[in-house]
Amino acid sequence: MTWFWYSVSFFELAEMEIKYRPEIDGLRTIAVLSVIIYHAEFAMGSGKLLPGGFFGVDIFFVISGFLITSLMMSEFYRTGTISIKNFYERRARRLLPALIVVMLVSIPFAWMYLLPDQLVDYAKSLISSLLFGSNLYWNYSLQQYGAESALLKPFLHTWSLAVEEQYYIVFPLILLAILKWFKHHAIVLLTAGLLVSLQFAEWMTQQDASFSFYMLPSRFWELLAGGLLANILHLHPQKDNDALLNKTMPVLGLFLIVYSVIFIDLDSNHPGFVTLVPVVGTILIIWFANKNDLITQVLSSTPFVAIGLISYSLYLWHYPVFAFARVAFGDLSLYQKMVCIFLSLILSLVSFRFVEKPFRENKCPSVNKWLMVSLVFPLFFVSGFSVAFIQQDGYQGRIENLFSKEAKHTNQKTLLAWLDNTVNHSNFESESYFSGQYKEKVLVLGDSHVTAWGDAINSIYKRDDNVIVTLSYLGCGWKVVGDSVVNRGPNLKKHDKRCNATKDLLNDEKVSSSFDTIVLASYRPFSSKVNMFRFDLLKLLKKRNPNANVVIVGNYYQLTKGKVGCLGLMQQKMDNASICITHSDYPPVNYDHKEDVFFDEFDGLGYVYFDLIDNVCGEGLDGKCPYEYDGIPFMLDWNHMTPLFTRHITKQMLDRGVNLLDQGKRIK
Repeated sequence: MTWFWYSVSFFELAEMEIKYRPEIDGLRTIAVLSVIIYHAEFAMGSGKLLPGGFFGVDIFFVISGFLITSLMMSEFYRTGTISIKNFYERRARRLLPALIVVMLVSIPFAWMYLLPDQLVDYAKSLISSLLFGSNLYWNYSLQQYGAESALLKPFLHTWSLAVEEQYYIVFPLILLAILKWFKHHAIVLLTAGLLVSLQFAEWMTQQDASFSFYMLPSRFWELLAGGLLANILHLHPQKDNDALLNKTMPVLGLFLIVYSVIFIDLDSNHPGFVTLVPVVGTILIIWFANKNDLITQVLSSTPFVAIGLISYSLYLWHYPVFAFARVAFGDLSLYQKMVCIFLSLILSLVSFRFVEKPFRENKCPSVNKWLMVSLVFPLFFVSGFSVAFIQQDGYQGRIENLFSKEAKHTNQKTLLAWLDNTVNHSNFESESYFSGQYKEKVLVLGDSHVTAWGDAINSIYKRDDNVIVTLSYLGCGWKVVGDSVVNRGPNLKKHDKRCNATKDLLNDEKVSSSFDTIVLASYRPFSSKVNMFRFDLLKLLKKRNPNANVVIVGNYYQLTKGKVGCLGLMQQKMDNASICITHSDYPPVNYDHKEDVFFDEFDGLGYVYFDLIDNVCGEGLDGKCPYEYDGIPFMLDWNHMTPLFTRHITKQMLDRGVNLLDQGKRIK
């Protein structure tokens, strides 16, 4: 049994005549278990177990840098060069097969449990992972590692694979140049590069923590630390180490690693100088490990080696397993977390035995060629699904199909339209518009929510003598100057036509002063930086028509982006879906109007405030919030309600005596 584990692990090392060191697999075990426990978020007192478990990735970086550099140096001193082609082939056989299998298995679960916007995000993460650029994607899509929402991203953990692969692209060329022309100064040059990257990481973390966390320049020094050690051990083999150092340094190294994962958290200016703690600890164990040392013996034991050998598969599987479990079941219990770890372990064993092992072991060129070709179909399969998910906006109709047949009547595309065709000049050019044919003229103003509310008002309050106009200022970049709406800056091209037409109508005093009711249907109407514009616009319209009824829909019904995956909960037909709801007016609005500066400042508008959550859920988040109506799901994505559900809410309010088109006191 021991031979089975060892024989697979040292395949690459044996091929390059490098001595297998089982304690390094033991270090991998510490690294992967630390990461898994960190992502599982086991509660411990007021915090969580192993708050520094993320340092396991840094341990992996050091190990990878050491082994890769050792292999390349061995090849250089045997052949006088480094085959870049063979190096990349080995990396591909090592990383791609298991990664593609995990992606293939994850696709059905993504289809079942992810909301449309989550499915698009998932698809983009698959493509970026295949291109080993997921660290770029997660950084520039503003995904904060460690945030609650990050726990629902099945492939966020692949950022570290991207960092390693990007390192593998540039470092072999650097090392080859150093060994060819600056061999006697290799240690000095590598040390200088390490110090520059370390100092950059310390500085960049304070400037842009996300960039520093995800990107190669801030992580280069960690991999280079392992590479530097490989050079040192080539010149000064382990047997030359002092006996006292051999006894004490592994103990100190393990202490530094354990200390970092237990006592240092993510807010500790990492990566930076603080990251030296686990990095130096890893270096000391690799440097001074020896068969007579207790730490080395423990790390070289069969249990540690066994887990270390499947650590790559275990790292790949654990994050999507936990992510989909959280999407499906919400916050996980201790039992559910243990089941996720056990399932990850089983999947890793299968993946290692039937995927990793065959691709890594075969030396026969014809077999290798067949194995690599066998990756092409699943690679295109994953890519094809990902592109389709993105192009179809996450297949929004898929949500309806999860519920009753009646839900299929919901017009999802209307909800997400940019409203380019909403502005119909003929409505306003016709004399009948101003001649009194339309007794009630309603303007629904706001962002992407206007269509759903326009549809609801038009359906519930439909009369032949009413006209409902929906205008969206989403993406237009306006401000109010004097008595006009003007551009705050250049418009985005895709919005120019709609923005200019809408702005012209709002600046037409004859049209804008004709509305009897103005409804502001806007996400977070009281909390965004552009709120001044929204209320300035309402003031301008109210000034032109003092008798207009102004209604502001606030406290939007939406799904939290935190710990729960609400589509999974909706599929379970929960009686109480309040766990899925979050107040969107952040910072919180005081609904008793005693301390709320927003209400006080804009009371001059004389508007009606419609608190959506309080009205729909009764007692707010502690009450019973519906998750569907007559088989119709309440949400299309994380904050857009389906039009049929909006109609249901509007009808429900009307039945309870709340008329959005009537003047009256503010509605709580």
